[in-house]
Amino acid sequence: NGINLSKLFFCCTIAISNKQNQVVGDQDPYAPLRVQGEIFSNLGRAVDRQWSILSGADHAAHLLDGRARFVKIVKSFVEI
Repeated sequence: NGINLSKLFFCCTIAISNKQNQVVGDQDPYAPLRVQGEIFSNLGRAVDRQWSILSGADHAAHLLDGRARFVKIVKSFVEI
C-alpha cells in the first residue's frame, strides 16, 4: 500500500515506556495483520506488551460485533 511504517512509527514507538495492549481485528482493511505485526514488534521493546487479535473483527471492532470481546480484553489488561 506504499506506507513506510518505519518512518511513520519510529518517532512514536521509540519513546513509549508504559505497558502496551494492541487490540486488532483480523479483518481490518486499513491495517492488515502484517502491518499490525510490524507495529507490535517495534512498540516499546523494553516494556510489557500484549497483542490481541479479534477474529472476524475489522477496524471498528470496539463499536461493532467485537465490542464485548474488545472490552473483555482491555479490562483484563488493565486489571493485571
